[in-house]
Amino acid sequence: MNMGLLAMVWLLLKGFMVSLQLAAGVLILGTVFGFLLGIAGARGSRVTRSIIHGLVVIVRGVPLLIQVFAVFYFLPLVGPTLSPFLTATVALSLFAAVTIGEIVRGSIVTVPAGQWEAARALGLGRLHTLVLVVLPEALPTIIPSLVGQFVWLIKGTSIISLLGVPELMYAGHQIIERTLRGFEVMALIWIIYTAVCYPLSVLGRYLEARLKFPDQGSALAAPKMALAGDRV
Repeated sequence: MNMGLLAMVWLLLKGFMVSLQLAAGVLILGTVFGFLLGIAGARGSRVTRSIIHGLVVIVRGVPLLIQVFAVFYFLPLVGPTLSPFLTATVALSLFAAVTIGEIVRGSIVTVPAGQWEAARALGLGRLHTLVLVVLPEALPTIIPSLVGQFVWLIKGTSIISLLGVPELMYAGHQIIERTLRGFEVMALIWIIYTAVCYPLSVLGRYLEARLKFPDQGSALAAPKMALAGDRV
C-alpha cells in the first residue's frame, strides 16, 4: 500500500501522543507512590524498611516486560479486566514508584542527621520537620532525577506495543506491515524520540546544576533567626 511521508508522520505523531499520555500518567502516579515509599524507606520502622527493600529487589530483579505481562494476566484473576492502556499504566506505575522511591529515599538519607535534631530542638514535629526542612533540601536532587525518569518512561512505553496499546512503536509496526518501508519508519521514530527526549535530558542536566544549594543549612536559617529574634 502506498503511503506518503506526511501520512506516515501524522500516524506516528498520533501514536506518540499516546506514549506521552501514558508516560505522564505513570510519572504522576509513580511520583505520588514513590514519595510515600521513599519516605517510609528512609524513616519508617525496621519492618517497613525491610518490606520496601524486598519490593525493590523483586521489581528491579525482574525484567519490565515480564512485569507488564504478569499484571496483564494477573489482574483479571482478582478483579475486573482492564484495557491494555490501563494495564500498562498499572505495570509501569509500579516500576516507576519503586524507582522514584529509591531516588527519594536516597535523597532523604543524605540530609545530615543534625538537621532533624536541630528541627526538633526548635520544636518542630516529625511531619513538619520532614515537610519544612528535609524535603526542601532533598528536592534539588529529586527534581532532576524525575526529569530523567520521565525521559526513560517515554522511551520505555515502546514495550507496551506488545499489549496492543496504539503508541508510537505500535503505530510504526502497523505502518511497516502496510508499506514494507521499515527503514524510513524506524528513522522517523528515532527522530521523534530524539526531538523530545534530548531537550528533556538537557533540561534535567540544567536543573541538576541550577538547583544545587551551596548552603545545606539554609532550610533552618529562617527558623533559627526567628527564634533568636524572639529571645532578644
